[in-house]
Amino acid sequence: MQSASETLSDTTTVRIQVPARREQLALMRALADAVTVDAEFRPEDIADIRLVLNEVATALVVDAVPGSMIDCRFTYDKNRMSVEVDSAAWANSGVTQRDFAWRIVRTLTHDATASQEPFDITVSGYPTHVEFDWRRGAPTTNESNDRGDQD
Repeated sequence: MQSASETLSDTTTVRIQVPARREQLALMRALADAVTVDAEFRPEDIADIRLVLNEVATALVVDAVPGSMIDCRFTYDKNRMSVEVDSAAWANSGVTQRDFAWRIVRTLTHDATASQEPFDITVSGYPTHVEFDWRRGAPTTNESNDRGDQD
């Protein structure tokens, strides 16, 4: 396990890299709790951030190349928190943006994106990146967008 924290002009980034295994999900949820408390988010925001991270990390663990790592970064300032999660997937399926878990991610965040790169021989899989964020004091914009979507 590797973690680091740094402060750059009122922005803090906390990073953890763990093996892409289900046993590590509890550690990632605990770190999400600690970081969001440190960032002084409201209890309901903390619960939402933990739930979204759990959904994203679980999807990435399920599709992860055996023996690979998950890299998670929390970056926050007084107005916003951004969470980025990277892994290497064994299949070219990416994070399915039409499944129920992705609907949860989109509903509980202000913005969420997922992408997958072509096969990379150095990681023996498809590099996958998910990013989502919250903004203090603003309603989640995805809630209204999702109600009108006809996926």
